[in-house]
Amino acid sequence: MTRPLALRPVGATELVAIRFEPDGARDWLGLPLHQATDRRLDMTGRLRGFSAPAGDPAGQAAAFGDWLDAQRRAGDWRIDPRVRAEVEAATEARSVPPRAPTEQRALQRRFADRVGVSPRLLRSIFRFRRVFDHAADPARAEGWLGAGLEAGYFDQPQMARDFRRFLGCTATDWAREQHDLARAIASQSYKPGVPPSA
Repeated sequence: MTRPLALRPVGATELVAIRFEPDGARDWLGLPLHQATDRRLDMTGRLRGFSAPAGDPAGQAAAFGDWLDAQRRAGDWRIDPRVRAEVEAATEARSVPPRAPTEQRALQRRFADRVGVSPRLLRSIFRFRRVFDHAADPARAEGWLGAGLEAGYFDQPQMARDFRRFLGCTATDWAREQHDLARAIASQSYKPGVPPSA
């Protein structure tokens, strides 16, 4: 995902999320990842034969992990070592040696197939994620700008562009929305003076 995807439930919903490594879903999906980037896909056909215990998120996640592992073994899924090395370098914010233009284009084609985005965009996504890691650390009290600088941004406008790019809003708007969401959840789940139901 490189931008927000809004989903509106039409009834009671149970949600269990499984996250693949950036280059890990290609063989399971069965199509180049650039065809899945920023799209909502109907996976009912691909999930045929999978069932999980209702109402048990931990059991559902475990069942899905086991099912995926069986699928991996049966399908002989493979990881592209060149793509994986670049993904690991991006994850750890390590620089990579310069490449010849033909080598760089070949890597970009492999990334489009195995990851769905370019190596450069993947690095931007990871840098943006690190902002939240730094901002959530209670030992740090430097706010959004300090978190952005620690994550690798040069200045506030650069980080602001990525907020709009990846979340569709400013950092202030996002923080306000999270606060409003937390307050709404609390107002529905905690009623002072009302005894809990048995």
